[in-house]
Amino acid sequence: MTRRPLLIALGERCSRMGPPLAALAAPSVLALLAGCSGAPLPTDLERAQQLEAGHRNDAEALAAWTAIRASCPRPDARPRDDCGLAATREAQLLEEMGRDREAVAAWEALPSRSGRADRAALGFARAAEITLEKLDDPAAAAALAWRCVETYPDEVPTKDALALALRVDGERDPKGTMERLDALAKRFPKEEIADHLVFAAAGLARKLDDPAGAVARYDDLALRYPHSGLADDANFRAAEIVRARGDARGALGRLQRILDTKRKALIVGSYNEILLDDSQLMAGQILRDDLHDRPAALKAFQKLVDDYPDSNLRDDALLEIAHTWLGAHTPPTDEDRAAACGAFDTLLQRFPDGNRARAAQKEQRDLSCPTPSR
Repeated sequence: MTRRPLLIALGERCSRMGPPLAALAAPSVLALLAGCSGAPLPTDLERAQQLEAGHRNDAEALAAWTAIRASCPRPDARPRDDCGLAATREAQLLEEMGRDREAVAAWEALPSRSGRADRAALGFARAAEITLEKLDDPAAAAALAWRCVETYPDEVPTKDALALALRVDGERDPKGTMERLDALAKRFPKEEIADHLVFAAAGLARKLDDPAGAVARYDDLALRYPHSGLADDANFRAAEIVRARGDARGALGRLQRILDTKRKALIVGSYNEILLDDSQLMAGQILRDDLHDRPAALKAFQKLVDDYPDSNLRDDALLEIAHTWLGAHTPPTDEDRAAACGAFDTLLQRFPDGNRARAAQKEQRDLSCPTPSR
């Protein structure tokens, strides 16, 4: 058959496809034949995904992913980091199959097999976790974790790696680890891991009985990274330390930084309720017990009751109000006793199942408070 009749026959068979077939060269004719033979076969990537989705044979799925990964001479050999995807699924399947040493090797190799920093960081972080938990090699695990921190300071998995490094080296060598964290904080002052490095170093300073060093680091974090999720924690812990050292006003100032975020958060719609109410309660205690400003303390405790509707510390605040009234004079006046009884009554009415109800009932009986009319 001559070339033209062949093209005509093909045109009749695939009449809906492509440009005029008479203009096609012989190689294109062959391609057309393949394209008209039915549904296309799945790609190797699709086949690997289908094998894994079916959960029919993990070994076969692993082999498919390994073949794809091995076919990549460079991480960018395929679009969309498909080489990195194949390497990731290979490592995950090895881990799921309990082939721990092979999984560690695959995860550790992931940075050289993927073009994405987040996948690379995940590789080191998972390799460290398996090395610690399954292979029971803390030194090697910590080395992998630090490698992740130092190489990928902007990635989310790096925070997990840092936590692992602290679990191992923070216990083994807290002073050396603190110094390493300080050096890394200077090296990565604007990266995502920066506030975590400072916070961890502060915690180790506290553990090493260096309260001044801990406070300096907590204050540094709160001032340099005010929008960090750790800023409130840093302020609160610094407040605890300086209060214990006799600096009540310094503690109150740090708590106020946290309390100020409530007004700002109302604009954006969320805030750290846990530390806010804890801070409000501690502020009242400092005002009463350290600064002896009972009227201000009463206002602080009442603010917790009124302005924190979701807090589970409101019964604590009411108990503190009662104690504040009872401590106003020695012995308490009739007015003090009446106010304390009122606080106990409010606590029991509003929070009968709260964790302070039993204490309120006992103190109410001891004080011979009148039975309120319901």
